[in-house]
Amino acid sequence: MFIQEPVQKLIVLLTGILGLLALSALKKQKILVIVYLVLFVAAGIFYYLMTNGKLNF
Repeated sequence: MFIQEPVQKLIVLLTGILGLLALSALKKQKILVIVYLVLFVAAGIFYYLMTNGKLNF
């Protein structure tokens, strides 16, 4: 992507995952809801580990 700030990249990623999560919830696809929830949490943990435990917003 053309975004340079890691925080902005994470926001775009999480917004996309939340959009997919909402669509899956509306279509009542339980497996995909679980998959997207896991991806959402994993993205947050990955960012936390990349910043060495320093969440600077």
